[in-house]
Amino acid sequence: GILLHGLKPWTQYAVYVKAVTLTMVENDHIRGAKSEILYIRTNASVPSIPLDVLSASNSSSQLIVKWNPPSLPNGNLSYYIVRWQRQPQDGYLYRHNYCSKDKIPIRKYADGTIDIEEVTENPKTEVCGGEKGPCCACPKTEAEKQAEKEEAEYRKVFENFLHNSIFVPRPERKRRDVMQVANTTMSSRSRNATVADTYNVTDPEELETEYPFFESRVDNKERTVISNLRPFTLYRIDIHSCNHEAEKLGCSASNFVFARTMPAEGADDIPGPVTWESRPENSIFLKWLEPENPNGLILMYEIKYGSQVEDQRECVSRQEYRKYGGAKLNRLNPGNYTARIQATSLSGNGSWTDPVFFYVPAKTSYENFIHLIIALPVAILLIVGGLVIMLYVFHRRRNNSRLGNGVLYASVNPE
Repeated sequence: GILLHGLKPWTQYAVYVKAVTLTMVENDHIRGAKSEILYIRTNASVPSIPLDVLSASNSSSQLIVKWNPPSLPNGNLSYYIVRWQRQPQDGYLYRHNYCSKDKIPIRKYADGTIDIEEVTENPKTEVCGGEKGPCCACPKTEAEKQAEKEEAEYRKVFENFLHNSIFVPRPERKRRDVMQVANTTMSSRSRNATVADTYNVTDPEELETEYPFFESRVDNKERTVISNLRPFTLYRIDIHSCNHEAEKLGCSASNFVFARTMPAEGADDIPGPVTWESRPENSIFLKWLEPENPNGLILMYEIKYGSQVEDQRECVSRQEYRKYGGAKLNRLNPGNYTARIQATSLSGNGSWTDPVFFYVPAKTSYENFIHLIIALPVAILLIVGGLVIMLYVFHRRRNNSRLGNGVLYASVNPE
């Protein structure tokens, strides 16, 4: 027997054996024995990765995902495994104080266009030879055919390289396997956060860097809609192709794409009323609730306040709000004030809150009397001390004038 090498998985081959003798070599008319043709099919193998994965957002809680079948199914393609994972925010977003910066980071959602239903486009018609009617496509040249062949071969080589070299499991992270789906990895992005304008306060959300994977099975189609997502949040979506032997062999490695959902209207609005507390020294402390499900991440708050018109502004960083639960307005003149608050997230500004009214009282006569009681003894002590010092100086000068310059001169003639 002989072992045949280099066969393609899940491919039918016709095999026969032909005997070659010396008589056949000398005489072309004599034919050797030949066996019957045997048709065999090679075993299935793990398919290659899906191709051309695209994703677009059609709402604040959904992502549409579309892909093409693998170039090497290596079996009867049965279904796809779709897995998605919420991505954490960049660490520097938690640490920077954006009140001291002129610009805030801008993020964009996946605004590509993917139709929900399959659309069959009508072939375009052109004018041929002066007569209207559909034209046939021009035959491809040998150079074009050769370029397409080289591109297909390059794609296969590149897919094999991805499968064998890049898609390896991470040793430091344990993820649950689904029907022996191959684990994938991606190169981590370097995050060089500057030290300036940062806080040492650790945000609890910053510590949560790994979110769980969710998954679904997609049969007989190359598209799906992922629902129940957070607004304006980045997700990683992995697509695995599986053939009829997936139970035994497992599915392919993943082809993945990153996409961000659309922002939700009103998600950055501050819920509930704004409250205030009076503080000493003509100060007011404003308190409000943080948006429950904001568009990505709240970066800062802006307070607009004033007595006659709201012409004064105060910026409150995310770190300051997380530390105190509000903001303090200092050095306010006595009078009536109004204030409104607006949150700023990764997608932009929310709506201003309803105005809150508060009053900064003037100092009362009782407070003035207390201050007078405290200040009067101090003033009396200062006056008495000054008088004592003056009397002491006057008395000393008087004694010095009686003694003259204080020198005694002896005389030989007694007087």
